Amino acid sequence: MKSDSKNKILVPVDFQEQSMVALEHTLNLFRLFDAEIVILFVVEQSGSLLNFVRPHDDYQEIREKALEKLENIKAESTKVSNATISVMVTKGKVYRSILETADEIGARLIVMGTNGTSGITKKFIGSNTLAVIKESKIPVITVKGLEQKISYRNIVLPLDLTKETKEKVAYAIQFARYFKSKIHIVSVLNVNIKEKESLIYQKMMEAKTKIIAEKIDCTTELVKDETGDIARIVIEYAARLKAGLIMIMTQQELDITEYFIGSHALEIIRESDIPVMSIVPSGKSLTTLDVLFDP
Repeated sequence: MKSDSKNKILVPVDFQEQSMVALEHTLNLFRLFDAEIVILFVVEQSGSLLNFVRPHDDYQEIREKALEKLENIKAESTKVSNATISVMVTKGKVYRSILETADEIGARLIVMGTNGTSGITKKFIGSNTLAVIKESKIPVITVKGLEQKISYRNIVLPLDLTKETKEKVAYAIQFARYFKSKIHIVSVLNVNIKEKESLIYQKMMEAKTKIIAEKIDCTTELVKDETGDIARIVIEYAARLKAGLIMIMTQQELDITEYFIGSHALEIIRESDIPVMSIVPSGKSLTTLDVLFDP
């Protein structure tokens, strides 16, 4: 059953440092909005538990320990943020529990830490994060790295020739309105397919026209490349701009397509130290007024 609250942001945590950085990132960026931040801990069904829990503890005892930790985090967070915060503990497969909880509470956004190094953190925020991104019906922001630029003043919007571009532009416009951002459109053209240059350029100009019509600053850049390393190009471009967010459109299976989506999206999610917003195409007609948060 969905909550009556309009705007909720779900932040899954495993009490490791990276997930706490993602929570801090969320608190800093969204505390000015009429949104409730829901902090979630999932007790894994497999019995592979985190280091503060003894393997022989039963679920109820684990749940109580987790709730105590979450309540402490909530208390500390409310001291430095005006955000409304609630906490939850669920049991099951991590990624499935995250998705089910997001649906149950009517979340508009999921924010997760991602690291990809080793140990429990890799297990929790590696395969689980990718599974959440693949199946989520709502946008997912992944936060990698312990030092975060708490600003979305510059948003990088990689565009390709897929039909879902309009949907991604709509999300970018709404985010730019909230955060008074400048949107930087970038497209990467393989030098071996020059016949696509005019089509990509047209797509970029259409997006720019729509963004400027909403009175949002926008730049465009077409990068010609022969390496095929689109993810690296996008990440380096975002780093030069000191961007606070990269927005990408993913696919349900994160598979490889001819241009940008798929393996390139996966690489950006894994390698970018700049937060990445992943959006699965909904196929719906979206406006800039009803994409993410209700006013």
